[in-house]
Amino acid sequence: MRSTLRLCYTLIAAVSLWLAMAPGGPAIADNQPNRIRIEYDPPKNPAHQPLYEMIKEHRVLEKIQKIFSPFKFPIDVTIKATGCDGHVNAWYARPTLTICYEYLEEIRRDMPVETTAEGVTPIDGELGQFFFAVAHEMGHGAFDLFNTPIFGRQEDAADNFATYIMP
Repeated sequence: MRSTLRLCYTLIAAVSLWLAMAPGGPAIADNQPNRIRIEYDPPKNPAHQPLYEMIKEHRVLEKIQKIFSPFKFPIDVTIKATGCDGHVNAWYARPTLTICYEYLEEIRRDMPVETTAEGVTPIDGELGQFFFAVAHEMGHGAFDLFNTPIFGRQEDAADNFATYIMP
């Protein structure tokens, strides 16, 4: 039963991705690629300055923008890194996907401090977790903007979407 549900979630994510990137896309006149906007809000908390500088230096939001640029969203979607007044969170609320510096801080705190035997550096781990969180929230956005029916838990569908998108 569990494997059948996982297969259903994966198929929903794959169909959503295909619809989003198909030449005709869903029948919405404004659908066009490159509808992702990005914002790096300067942190209010000085402790978040290194996180802000790290994601800007590595052009993390620009890379995410490029990855999701083929999606033919009916509206512009903004991906924003910002301070959230102490809340550890990330969320999508039309038309903005918000990821908190507090969330990045938690990711950084929980990552190993040494490179793994496989060659994964601490920064690779941090950026990978960051990307998964953004892809998860983008799954919520894609389901919303393409009016995709979800069978089962929406959080599971968003996780499967993120897993499918991961390079």
